[in-house]
Amino acid sequence: MKKISKLCISLFVIIALIFIGIKVSNKQNAKADQTKITYVKKKGRTTKVFNVPAFEKINVNINKARLNKRFINLKVSTGKSFQVKATGPDAKKIKATVNNKSLTISSSHSISKGRYNVSVTVPNSDALQSVTGYSYGSDIKLHKLNLNNIQLAAIYGDVRLYKIKTNQLKLRQVSGNFSATDSTINNSTLTSDTGNTVIDTCKFQMNAKYSDVYDVDIEGSKVLGNSSFALHEGDLTMYDSPKIGYNLSCNKKNKIKFFGKLHSNHFERTISNKPMFTVKTNKGDIHIFD
Repeated sequence: MKKISKLCISLFVIIALIFIGIKVSNKQNAKADQTKITYVKKKGRTTKVFNVPAFEKINVNINKARLNKRFINLKVSTGKSFQVKATGPDAKKIKATVNNKSLTISSSHSISKGRYNVSVTVPNSDALQSVTGYSYGSDIKLHKLNLNNIQLAAIYGDVRLYKIKTNQLKLRQVSGNFSATDSTINNSTLTSDTGNTVIDTCKFQMNAKYSDVYDVDIEGSKVLGNSSFALHEGDLTMYDSPKIGYNLSCNKKNKIKFFGKLHSNHFERTISNKPMFTVKTNKGDIHIFD
């Protein structure tokens, strides 16, 4: 009987210890999943800092923020930790939540008028897989990140990429500029109405279509695969142009200048095993410089 009693007591102690361990572990996990938020108010501007759990994806959901003079700009870059920092006259109404390792940035419809800046940092350039979503009246800047894909509908706002590597880019703009600097952009599509495109010191493959007034400037860049730019009204200018194939077309009233020589409204050159760079503009000039 004594042996049985001792055995029962031992089993009870073991079960109790396991239960306590699970409870402590759950508390620790719960704490780890909680976003810590701090506020600082100074000279009419509020700063809201979210120390968030680790995330692999960013979902942008800034809906019609430009209405009634509301502007929310977003920057995603490398930093010390996973963190979101919002500043502006009513930053308390900027929201940042993490669910299933996905960070969602959004704002309340009742947010006060003014300019807001939202800065998102991740601890290293490989921490993120993707940036996707919708923004209205927002400038979006992505700095020093290696991504699988970028898919954005940026309505009324600029998009800037700096030292970005991405396997896929899908961007829809209505009015805004697009720029890429020192970046590698594969399998990319860009659709826009008005604004300008600047591609500087990049490696890229892109199919772009512009339905209104738009200029394109490309400098010191390498074309990775067959690419096309279709412009309704605007000029395309390329400096330090690579030795690849070109298929260039413009209106009879405009001109094509290819490595110092003027051509009529169509010029084509193919090079075996090299990408083809196709440009068509209805109202604009095409300049390809060496």
